[in-house]
Amino acid sequence: MIINPIIQSVSSTAVSSRPVTASALPVTALPLPFEKEDNTTGLEKAVSRLNQDFAPIGIEFDIHDDSGRIVTRVIDRASGDVLRQIPTEEVLHIARLAARQQGRLLQTTA
Repeated sequence: MIINPIIQSVSSTAVSSRPVTASALPVTALPLPFEKEDNTTGLEKAVSRLNQDFAPIGIEFDIHDDSGRIVTRVIDRASGDVLRQIPTEEVLHIARLAARQQGRLLQTTA
């Protein structure tokens, strides 16, 4: 039987009988829930940068006040009119209404 020496060397070094501890794992910086203010600031900076980059071609980004969603608009550069908005005002309105109704569908008293 022929065994590929590369596979054999990898499999013999990749498997260890030692248990893996948490200190052996790489540490990555994940945003924590209490760091929301920093994340919002970062998002606002990113949206501002996108607006600078895409303004010449008539695309605008915004953070919706009520929902925090990113809103994208295609603007007519000549007139300044909004040609298209994603999500539309109607969708944002429906999302706002749904957020208000959240939790009201369940009966909380016995």
